[in-house]
Amino acid sequence: MTRVQALEEEIKSLSPQELAELREWLLVAVDPKTESAGDRYRRLRNEIAASGLPMLDDEELRKEIESRKGDR
Repeated sequence: MTRVQALEEEIKSLSPQELAELREWLLVAVDPKTESAGDRYRRLRNEIAASGLPMLDDEELRKEIESRKGDR
């Protein structure tokens, strides 16, 4: 088992409070200057999914963005 796999298993066993603490730490630990747009997008989608809020899939999101372009 690799270190990453071991960490994945450990993270899966965290309580919701512990996951929230880890998420906060990661947000501080990740330097936004080195985070790519794709990484930021994936991180935000994961945060939204973890929060339990409903989320649009990629196609629905694209359509919503397109529909709002005329609202500016």
